[in-house]
Amino acid sequence: MTVILDGLLVVDALDKSSPLHGEARDILLDVMQGVYGPAYITDYEVLRVIEEAGARAGREAALKAGRLLLEKKPFIILYASEDVVEEAWELFKAAGTGLGLSEALLLACARAYNIEYIATLNKELAKLYPVVTRRRRRAV
Repeated sequence: MTVILDGLLVVDALDKSSPLHGEARDILLDVMQGVYGPAYITDYEVLRVIEEAGARAGREAALKAGRLLLEKKPFIILYASEDVVEEAWELFKAAGTGLGLSEALLLACARAYNIEYIATLNKELAKLYPVVTRRRRRAV
């Protein structure tokens, strides 16, 4: 199995004030523990995580996100080829997908690089591609 991460899932997992924090955190922990096999994140999503973390909670949050992604390196950074970016653009332009350009890039990367799952809470992506979901956890 393989998985690619939506940067907003990472941001929500790190942001304790997010209403999606618990679910995002649980999914991210599973991904980081290798439940879904090797985990990828695009270079664009790395930037997105750091910028969004900073926008939500300031510079220290951005640095925390950057340390996770760029110093601890729990995910393989995937660089989208020009062909994949063009495919994402076509998906973004297509009527009815409801995808933003970054979500379209995730979908295009997953398809192009034969990645089995997308780790996301985005409902539009979930309609178009297999996604990982929160596993039931036993109370401790």
